Amino acid sequence: MNEPLFLIVSLIIAVFVGSLIVQSVTKKTFCALCVSVSLSWAIFLAVALFTQWFDPKILAVFMGTSITGILYVVEKKIPPRLNIFKMPFFLSLALTAYALVGLVSAPVPLMLLMGSLWLITGFIYLFQTHPRLKHIATRLIECCKNF
Repeated sequence: MNEPLFLIVSLIIAVFVGSLIVQSVTKKTFCALCVSVSLSWAIFLAVALFTQWFDPKILAVFMGTSITGILYVVEKKIPPRLNIFKMPFFLSLALTAYALVGLVSAPVPLMLLMGSLWLITGFIYLFQTHPRLKHIATRLIECCKNF
């Protein structure tokens, strides 16, 4: 069967099972689901670069799941005060994935918008103790905390 969705789902399942076996043999801990999804879309992206086969929708969906996973992993490992950068980090990952799929080059207005977002967020971070910025900084840091 040459159906791209069937192939990528089959590959994800195979890599997932392989990851579980590697975990049990090596006694290493890692997210088998994360590895299987990320490795599978990376393989399909590589195949797309060297062949005519390409379905950007499939790659975009699985890349998006990896982006969310990366966001959650980073969020667990950084101090809470750095969560202020969650939105620019997420959007940067999403635009990187979008560029990898070849759906966008880096147009100047988009780069300026992202640069501005990072600068504004950095400014709020640096001056988050200032009375006028404290509320904004707190809202950005706790944006997804209590929903």
